[in-house]
Amino acid sequence: MRRLSLVPPSLRLSVIFCCANYQDVEGALRCLRNQTVLPHEIVIVDRSPVSSPLAGDAGDRLKYVHDPSLHGLAQARNRGMAAATGNVVLFMNDCAVPDSRFIEEILAAYKNPYLDGVAGVVGAESGRPSAMSFRTASMRGLRFDEDQSKPEAAIDADFCLRLLQRGPAYVSSRIIAESIAES
Repeated sequence: MRRLSLVPPSLRLSVIFCCANYQDVEGALRCLRNQTVLPHEIVIVDRSPVSSPLAGDAGDRLKYVHDPSLHGLAQARNRGMAAATGNVVLFMNDCAVPDSRFIEEILAAYKNPYLDGVAGVVGAESGRPSAMSFRTASMRGLRFDEDQSKPEAAIDADFCLRLLQRGPAYVSSRIIAESIAES
């Protein structure tokens, strides 16, 4: 029996994967297709030199952006934000394999109208967030810093700090994987 969703119906989630090799996201794509709540769309930004077979199999929910001229994760994320149409975007590491309720849990957090972002750990990675989401209205005009000399964690922290400096915002850092394990 399917549970009633706690997700507000007005939320449309765009999941953004950035990769240098489309094969890196195949496992995550399989997991996303088995979510209790499906995303509005999945945007794959592929920086590899050769286009993926995914390009011809995009379907309704999958947008494939191939651009080998992109250098680094920040440029790829900025390109993904430009392609996304949801009112919430979720950036996931290409190696993340989410639990079947991951998207439902992320979107349920957005019932709080003051919440502008949610980050979480997917799987047993380093303990550092491997997924972060934001309301697109709060990000309007904001881009990831494309300075190639900075590590990924610094680029993510900089983005979140600039979002907070815009005014009242509540960015939750709750770890989604733990809340799923406890239920």
